[in-house]
Amino acid sequence: MNKLSNILNKGLKSIQTEVAKSIEKNDRSATGKTIRSLQVDVQEDLNKATGELSGRGNITTLEAGQGPKNVDSNDILEWMRARGIQDKYLYPIVKKLESFGWNTTLPNRTNPKGGTKGIITDPINEGLNDIVKEINDYSETLVINNIDISIEKFK
Repeated sequence: MNKLSNILNKGLKSIQTEVAKSIEKNDRSATGKTIRSLQVDVQEDLNKATGELSGRGNITTLEAGQGPKNVDSNDILEWMRARGIQDKYLYPIVKKLESFGWNTTLPNRTNPKGGTKGIITDPINEGLNDIVKEINDYSETLVINNIDISIEKFK
């Protein structure tokens, strides 16, 4: 793996860790599926490196929230069990979610539709800034180390 790929891989893994910490810190993890879904993939081709941090398709709802829509009862049941909620409450919870969306009154629900502001974007933006800084530092060093000026030529 070349230096740029290493910088990108290290930076994306750091973002992965910080997103997971943010989800846990904001008490938005019940089953751990979303955190476990976070994956880093870095590819390189000659002097080009590309990287991706991916997660479950619905991970952005942690921040954006969720309005009324049909929900998967199996996912809700799994969430309920992880939270210690009795199975007998499945039907009323599903109906409420389908009619109203997520609860917006909880203290960790700071966005409309019950999302948590900055839970995903803040650690991503901070991590991307760190990656850009490290790549800039590397590029500057690379350029400086490849400049060869001989004083002899000016005599």
